[in-house]
Amino acid sequence: MAPTRFHNRYFIVVFLVSLTMLSAEVTVTRLLSYKFYFHFVFLVISLAQLGIAGAGAWVFALEERGENRKLFLWGLIGIALFALLFLLGYAWLSPRPNVGMAKINGAKAVPYLLALALLLVALYFSAGVVYSALFSRYKSRFNQLYAADLVGAAAGCVASVGLMWLFGPVRTLVASALLAVLAALLVPAPSQPLRRAARVSGLALLAIGVLVAWSNPQLFDPNARHPVAGITAHAWNHLARTDRVGPGHYIIDGDASTWVIDPQSDVEYTVTVPNPRVAIIGVGAGPQLKTALEHTGNTILAIDINPDIIAWSVGEDAAYNGNIFNWPQVIAAVDEGRHAIRSSAEPFDLIVMHAVDTYAASSAGAYSLSENYLYTVEAFADFSSRLTPQGVIAIRRWLFYPPRENLRLFTTIYQFLTTAGAANPADHIIVLAPVEDYRRPDLKEWGYILFSRQPFTEEQLTRVDAYVAAHHWSYLHRPGTDLDTPFSEFATSSDHAQFYRDYPYFVKPCTDANPFFFQFVPPFASLYAEATATRSVVYNQSSDLLFITLPVLILLVILLLALPLYLRRGTFRPGPGLTASTLYFASLGVGFMAVELASIQVLTLFLGHPTYALSVALLGMLLFAGVGSALVQRFPTERVKGIGLLIAALAVFAALGLLPLVHRLISAPFWARVALTLVYLALVGIPMGMPMATGIRLIGPENKPQVAWAWACNGGAAVVGTNLCMILMVYFGMPIVFLVGAGCYLLAFIMLTRMRTVGAW
Repeated sequence: MAPTRFHNRYFIVVFLVSLTMLSAEVTVTRLLSYKFYFHFVFLVISLAQLGIAGAGAWVFALEERGENRKLFLWGLIGIALFALLFLLGYAWLSPRPNVGMAKINGAKAVPYLLALALLLVALYFSAGVVYSALFSRYKSRFNQLYAADLVGAAAGCVASVGLMWLFGPVRTLVASALLAVLAALLVPAPSQPLRRAARVSGLALLAIGVLVAWSNPQLFDPNARHPVAGITAHAWNHLARTDRVGPGHYIIDGDASTWVIDPQSDVEYTVTVPNPRVAIIGVGAGPQLKTALEHTGNTILAIDINPDIIAWSVGEDAAYNGNIFNWPQVIAAVDEGRHAIRSSAEPFDLIVMHAVDTYAASSAGAYSLSENYLYTVEAFADFSSRLTPQGVIAIRRWLFYPPRENLRLFTTIYQFLTTAGAANPADHIIVLAPVEDYRRPDLKEWGYILFSRQPFTEEQLTRVDAYVAAHHWSYLHRPGTDLDTPFSEFATSSDHAQFYRDYPYFVKPCTDANPFFFQFVPPFASLYAEATATRSVVYNQSSDLLFITLPVLILLVILLLALPLYLRRGTFRPGPGLTASTLYFASLGVGFMAVELASIQVLTLFLGHPTYALSVALLGMLLFAGVGSALVQRFPTERVKGIGLLIAALAVFAALGLLPLVHRLISAPFWARVALTLVYLALVGIPMGMPMATGIRLIGPENKPQVAWAWACNGGAAVVGTNLCMILMVYFGMPIVFLVGAGCYLLAFIMLTRMRTVGAW
């Protein structure tokens, strides 16, 4: 078949496909957060890479070189169709939730998630066909096409957040389908009039179908099949879906509830100064705000990251909640708690954090896969710096038996106080149980921790004693009193390392380098834990998911890559450089994901929310990698052969210096933090865009199909690497993942030298 002429519009096609795919990637994580207890960023990224890698392998196996425009035309049509099919499956394959408003859990979640995963792989397989066909056929334009791919992906990160803010995630995914149709219209039309007319008519019908879907988003509402009684309104943006189930009563992401009439303890006011200045992190519908207004007429800063809850509370629900958000001393702030406290011009006498991050912590992740930068040693340093000398922090978290959440908070605060030079940290902390006996195996109550900058005085302790006696509570830790509890045992222990080893849960202090506060158990603990201690089931399932998906993804990668190679066994004759080039492109896949995922995790702290971190980090990383890919063509291979060493050095710097830098700059305004983030991403992203294009350049012109194989190896390794990096982050923290990235780029440098010595193929 005669070769086809390259059209500049192919740059636009690749740009639109990548914009569509990254927008869909971010959007799908938001959709799944409403239905599942787990956060599937790592799985969505893995499935996306799996589909793209599989397409590359099959294009390689079929020796399709892009001459036939139908190949990537059908890929573009597949993107649009599978985007709509995913939304239909999301809404209409959903089983009835076990409990709560929307969450799916247990055995019935498996086939539902599997169906959605297959649709997602099909969506990205379609995109991979487009990439592989174009990259293989037009190898000489690879660096430019790859740059268009990365720049389009960066644009998709911005587009997804903006569109979800304006229209919600359902319509955002529909918009992705529409962009795929637009890209299909840009593919050069066949010369025959009848074929041209048929193609235009088919694409027009598809476009009409997509537009109908846009105008009827209720078809894809996850509550369409199983309507939930009581929902009077809902708002769905890039942060969360919030269902309004009555005035002043809201459900966040299908499970976490906040209601203005929820009963609240006011024990923290027994140890504060009169008429305190109060900050409430995670104010929600305002139950803690009501309590604060009963105890002070001073300034109250009410912070919540969910703009819809604040809007309802200030607006149409104001009459129901007593107009509490509009009282003159109340300042309602839509912000992330830690940044809002650090940015405050005035110190506080009391900071309240009641159940910030509950079982439905799905906008940031679900429990043990969820980072929480409010409960780290560095966070308590930030909060303490904004307290008055007699200031107090009051925290409410779930209390089980044996204790874990409250005990990990206790050790984290203890570590901060030790670092800050407190003579006896245990004198600064009170731990309370709202029951007389905390040793019940079925215990599930709210436990309270009070933490003061100064040691608690006898007068304060006497007031707490009276409160505890009046409410039939009990102490888990009281300064100056030796109690038979793990808290007192830790406080009096001379060997904390031994205490951590002996305790049945992970309760070591959390830091910003490893902020996975809810990771309390080793893998598969539910298989051997005693039945009396299985209240941690949510924790177990979250971390177990990483180890379950890893072998599944490895098997799928082997099938998608090995089977195409087997089919080509009669015609494919690998050269001496096959092993080196395969390792080269695979190490690039793992290394890129390691640096990217660890950067996203650190930037979650810097920017204040995982959605912001995901979108801005992917925007910058991919945009600047695209710039690097475009620039590499200007230099001979000799000039860029050491780029792997440079990236490895940058990854080591990120491992050692990125978090300290973030701590110094976190008080900057949001726009400044975004700008600084982009500067960092430019420094690492531009070099990271060069190795892929450099390796492709070494593939000889007679081996154009091998470009698809290189693409497949890169994507397949990224699939497994994403999962492995998540395991390492949860158990060992972000620095180790940066170092893994450094090692991968060092290996790539070595393999590049080998490729140049023996020839790529």
